[in-house]
Amino acid sequence: MTETKLSAESAPKVTPGNVTTDSRITNDRRNPLRQDKRPTPTGRAAFNHIYALPQKHQQRKLRDVTRRKFLAAGFAVGSLLLVTALLSTFSVVLVVRCDKRSYPVASSAHIDILLTYGPNLVRGAVTIPSASYEILISGPSGPVLAARAYVHTEEPLKILPNTTQKIGEFDWDLRDASGNLVTPGSYAVTVTLLDYPVSGEANIHVY
Repeated sequence: MTETKLSAESAPKVTPGNVTTDSRITNDRRNPLRQDKRPTPTGRAAFNHIYALPQKHQQRKLRDVTRRKFLAAGFAVGSLLLVTALLSTFSVVLVVRCDKRSYPVASSAHIDILLTYGPNLVRGAVTIPSASYEILISGPSGPVLAARAYVHTEEPLKILPNTTQKIGEFDWDLRDASGNLVTPGSYAVTVTLLDYPVSGEANIHVY
């Protein structure tokens, strides 16, 4: 068996020329904090970068303000249309108003007949051909009295919004069509216009 001896002269010599180093390893060792980071802008690029930050924030803020204004304007317009639609749904109402709610037998009930018209921004005034009306009084056993009142006017009746107009009155002596006193109980007084589709009702109690 032959042994091979190595001397210092036969060992390969290491010189600066034949040593290979990895520059990435060297740079990472010198400054490990800059690994996988974007380069910091310098000069004009740094100025543009710093100037663009508040400019973008201002543009975003302006867009938010514009969006809020559009939403507020849309809400205001929608509310106005809703209020107009609600105020435009009021129509002419016939009101039957008694001077009292309860009457003793053999007394008399005074009844006023009125037309009331609420706010209406679209329709305006309402024209009624005639204020003639019919009265029907019903009790526990059915109708007890019916009467008609013909109101003659030279011109049709015109009612403006937000107004109430009296068109007639009626005194009932608490007797039926045969002249007999009605029995105690609740009675409904219904008034209907003859030339316009509207009616009203009031309840009275006889004791």
